[in-house]
Amino acid sequence: MPRTFSPGHRPDSPLYPDETVYTTPTKVSEYLQLPLPDPVALAGDSVIASNDIKFPITGADYRRWGYEVGDAIVVYDNANAIGNTYTLTSIASVGASGQVYLIATKAASESFTTANKGYVQHQSAFTNSNERGIKLSHVKNLIRQRQDYIDKVCRHAWRPRLVGEEYLNFTTFKPFRRRYYTDYVGAVFLKRGAIQRILKLGAWQGDYYREMAGARESFRVDDHTALAGESILLCPGANGVATLTEGSDAQTKWRADFDHKSTAENISALVNKDPAFSKAALPIGNLTVESGSSSSDILNVHEEFLCLANSDTGDGVAEISSMRSTEGGANATIAVTHDTALIFNSTLSQIVSSTISTVTGSPSLLTLVNGGTGYSTANGVATTGGSGSNLTVNIVEGGGDGVIDSVAIGTAGTGYQIGDTITITTNGANATCTVASVTNATTFTLADGTTFAPGHSLAYITSGTTNRIALCSRNTNTFTIVANQLNDFDDYLTIGDKVKQIRFKCDIADEERQKSWWSIEENGMILFNNEYPFFENHSLRCAYIYGERYIEGSIHEACTKLVVMDILMSDDYSVMFPEGSSNIDLNTKHQKLEAEVAKLLVPFQETIIVAGMGG
Repeated sequence: MPRTFSPGHRPDSPLYPDETVYTTPTKVSEYLQLPLPDPVALAGDSVIASNDIKFPITGADYRRWGYEVGDAIVVYDNANAIGNTYTLTSIASVGASGQVYLIATKAASESFTTANKGYVQHQSAFTNSNERGIKLSHVKNLIRQRQDYIDKVCRHAWRPRLVGEEYLNFTTFKPFRRRYYTDYVGAVFLKRGAIQRILKLGAWQGDYYREMAGARESFRVDDHTALAGESILLCPGANGVATLTEGSDAQTKWRADFDHKSTAENISALVNKDPAFSKAALPIGNLTVESGSSSSDILNVHEEFLCLANSDTGDGVAEISSMRSTEGGANATIAVTHDTALIFNSTLSQIVSSTISTVTGSPSLLTLVNGGTGYSTANGVATTGGSGSNLTVNIVEGGGDGVIDSVAIGTAGTGYQIGDTITITTNGANATCTVASVTNATTFTLADGTTFAPGHSLAYITSGTTNRIALCSRNTNTFTIVANQLNDFDDYLTIGDKVKQIRFKCDIADEERQKSWWSIEENGMILFNNEYPFFENHSLRCAYIYGERYIEGSIHEACTKLVVMDILMSDDYSVMFPEGSSNIDLNTKHQKLEAEVAKLLVPFQETIIVAGMGG
């Protein structure tokens, strides 16, 4: 039994909770006027290796100052007194000498030597050394805590924050409509303003939420007992796939131990990287985030998808939504390895299929058509014809009449299609065979591939209850297999079989002002035109990202001072700051900073007016 129960959606939280946005450790150290760590002498001459420059220091100095990848250092000697600034790309042990290499990308053919008294100086007052008091990691934790505090106090944010699920009541406003928005039948106000993107906007139809903003799919856990070791694959529409596998590792996998409802909730927790379940981030192949989006370069599942698994979706039902707009989200695809244990809802998902017309790959079986004349038994016989190249065959002539009795593959070659006619060109004449099947398929064509997602997407074929899955790219009806994902998709393509795909679906494809709905991002207002809920209470379900795109200078200052206050009030670190008859004591400093922060945040705090009851 789990200790934590989840409502099945992402909690309201920063979109990138690990980022330090409102201030930096450098700004904190500058406010406290903390000195940089002492320079340490090079333990040997710098070494140039390809595009890298290596700076040897002693193991003791390395442990004392806590150098890490990404740190900025200044290196100088008497020959280059000003020195050069480097960013560490890696750190390596020199071996038995006990020295450590600080490695960076070289700027030129410069060198620093011990003869010229070369030194290295860390450029951050805070490091992760265990020997220097307050750690850099602790300062970053304080910054993250104070960022959350500012967001809570102000009921606003200057970074992207995600509202995973918000329910709203819808009513028409005819008197208001006649005066202001004559082309709209009603409106709702979200709880937050400064909306960056509406991710989901569902209008209750009496039996399901009609999705008007995002694209999603929905599946039901039909038999959780059949899901041991099975996988769910997600592709956002680009050249990358995330694989979510069932298993006992609570952080990186989803579990199907108990029942169908718990299974759906656990899948949701993994997709959403739910902190209550201590779920880890799962990468989407080698895809990277857009510049400035996150401190990490890797694009993760929870940065592209949302998942619901609560009472609104149904018991044992998971609904996964793309965090991209309607058009972009509809290019996302999903596939599962077990075809019958997870049942997709055709109303909420776009399930498409088409018949295989051709398959290109390496021949795995040949069918003899004409034995020809004048042949003798031989191996590695050359061939001509077909769509590919480099196919050789092993032939057997057993009757003494020069006619080939059987043919087998010698060297398979590449680029052949099922049905290709192959001519055996050596040791005789007129013998032909056809390619009956291929393996290691590279491309295939469908009778009609226009309903499949453009660009990169997941495609699968079904064999019994097992789905064989690959990442493909599409050009009209021709598909190129980019990466074979699970269960050997490329070895089981057969002409006449069905290739299937499950695309994300949006019920409405437009968001323009004169169409279905329109949002006023500044105040969080959504107006409805010709599409709207037919019910009032809790008839709209919305997910969105809000937050200002630029950080106010006062927010920078307030966050910096809040972190400084935390450091000042810690007994462990107060020794870093001298007190005396000519200095302000720490308690007075804290009080002054507290008053300054309060003044800085007042203009950004939201005033809530509660309507009175009665007359």
